[in-house]
Amino acid sequence: MAHASAPRKLSTTIFGTILAYSLVIMVFFGGVFAFVFYFSSEHAAEEHLEMIAENAASTLNAAGASAAPPASSTSTTATAQPSASTTVSPDAQDLTPTDPDTDALALLRSQFNEGIRYTLIDADGTVLYDSQGDLDEDHSTRPEVIEAAQTGKSALARYSDTLGQDLLYAAIELDSGSILRLSEQRESVLSFAESLAFPLVVALLITTALSSVVSRLIMRHLVAPLEHVDITAPLDADTYEEMRPFLARIDAQRSQLKAQNQELARAENLRREFSANVSHELKTPLQVISGYAELLETPGIPAADAQRFAHVMGEEATHMRELIDDVLTLSRLDDPVLENAGKEPVELFALTKAATEALLPLAEKNEVIVRVLGSTTEIVGNPALLTQIVRNVIGNAIAYSNRGGEVTVLVGKTLVAEGLNEGLSAAEAYIRVKDNGIGITAEDQEKIFERFYRADKSRSKERGGTGLGLAIAKHAADFHGGTITVESQPGKGATFTVHLPLA
Repeated sequence: MAHASAPRKLSTTIFGTILAYSLVIMVFFGGVFAFVFYFSSEHAAEEHLEMIAENAASTLNAAGASAAPPASSTSTTATAQPSASTTVSPDAQDLTPTDPDTDALALLRSQFNEGIRYTLIDADGTVLYDSQGDLDEDHSTRPEVIEAAQTGKSALARYSDTLGQDLLYAAIELDSGSILRLSEQRESVLSFAESLAFPLVVALLITTALSSVVSRLIMRHLVAPLEHVDITAPLDADTYEEMRPFLARIDAQRSQLKAQNQELARAENLRREFSANVSHELKTPLQVISGYAELLETPGIPAADAQRFAHVMGEEATHMRELIDDVLTLSRLDDPVLENAGKEPVELFALTKAATEALLPLAEKNEVIVRVLGSTTEIVGNPALLTQIVRNVIGNAIAYSNRGGEVTVLVGKTLVAEGLNEGLSAAEAYIRVKDNGIGITAEDQEKIFERFYRADKSRSKERGGTGLGLAIAKHAADFHGGTITVESQPGKGATFTVHLPLA
């Protein structure tokens, strides 16, 4: 069996949302600023190294020009040898005839700090001098050397396969045709990113703490208007506009539940009243039957009395049977499964005449005249239930008519408006039963279709019946998609009209 998931907390949701957005913004803008700073600093370093190279080249070019011999003595002047008094630098002790002179090397050393590596490269790529002593490799294929030979100077950053690290290079061509190259070790992007790990962790902890505090404050601010919502009148609450649809649903469901509870309470009351009424209606004939049965057991009872007692017992048994039949009929009509069961084409005028003929003995007993008028009317319905509607409504009219009265039954069809706005109409069948009996008050007209309700309680026993006839007629009409209406005034008779949809 699936278990219900734990309910989400609003504070946790707000905290997670704020923290997630904060981290995304922090990482995005932090990364952007870090890379902008990194590449800006690299560009500044390139310009600085290039400036140092240009200054050094200017110094070397000026020194070379001042030390050059006159052009007329160039062919006869021998290579200068250092005098005994001249101090020779250790770096220049093994210089070949193509090497720079010791003054130039001393001048180079004076231009740079220890962090800058400087290399003097001949036009053919041969290394004339390197501050780290690397004279073996041919530098003619190095990108910075090629660019400096073509454009006069170059500045770029690249990975050095020789040293295995990122280096910043600046190269410039001297007046002599050789190239002065400077290089400086730089921090790689990965190393720079690793250096930001600790600040990022600190920023993450601070962001988490701030998100926790801010989320709690936001949650309290958001929940405050909801705490004042009165569940009995949710639409009267002064809260967020976005909450109106939700509160409207709560109000609608509350109203629906209230109506359902009222309906359940009414149904429970009806059930109790129905049970009490059935018990009462069954108890009375049973007591009569039981009493007369005891009298019949009395020795020497006269034959005439015994016959009278037996007749009374039979009438009470008939009343009980009618009551049980009516109760069973109501039970079947309350069953939603019944729906369209047993429906077939029915000729309503003929059915009404047949049902009325069965009531003629009752009409003769009460000295009431019954007339059936109308025309052929076809509908689709349940013949047994339709017969009960006719018999119950006409029987009720006969029972509550004065002696010498008259009951008129009309059967036909007419048009009724389905919708005032649409202007449409539909045909319906009707059975109209009119009597000139005692009539019904306006108060009783609202209750006569309830089970066991009798308008004339003082004469109900005299007129007989179970008090279920009109209730059965109403439910049977509902079963056919119809209705029953009543028009009456006390002392002026009543008119019952059964409305049924045509086939």
